[in-house]
Amino acid sequence: MLRNILATLGGFVVGSAMNMAVIMFNTGVLYPMPPGTDFGNPEAFAAYIATLPVPAFLVVLVAHSVQAGGGAWVASRFANTRGPVPAIIIGGLTALGSTMGMFQVPAPAWMWLDVPLNLLCAYTAWQLALKSR
Repeated sequence: MLRNILATLGGFVVGSAMNMAVIMFNTGVLYPMPPGTDFGNPEAFAAYIATLPVPAFLVVLVAHSVQAGGGAWVASRFANTRGPVPAIIIGGLTALGSTMGMFQVPAPAWMWLDVPLNLLCAYTAWQLALKSR
């Protein structure tokens, strides 16, 4: 039981780090924020988001998919169970975060595909982790 909890926490940490790496690449290299724009200023951040092209949002989909899939794979690979619970927890938390983000950041309506995509990535990662055991 403890191993499953630690594997799930580890998967969440690894997935979150992977997500942040892709997001930082997106906002720092591909589509940099204008100088002086602060993530903490909702109006300035919303204005920045409004200027982004479709590929920037696709990178966000990739970031969240990497978080759900990568984190679920790590959790499933190191858990003491062959069941999907660690992967579902990671995918569910990622989907919850995506849902919360959709209410906080103005994004195109098609970005709601992110939520089921997170769960699909977590499920697929669980299946792949079972094969690698």
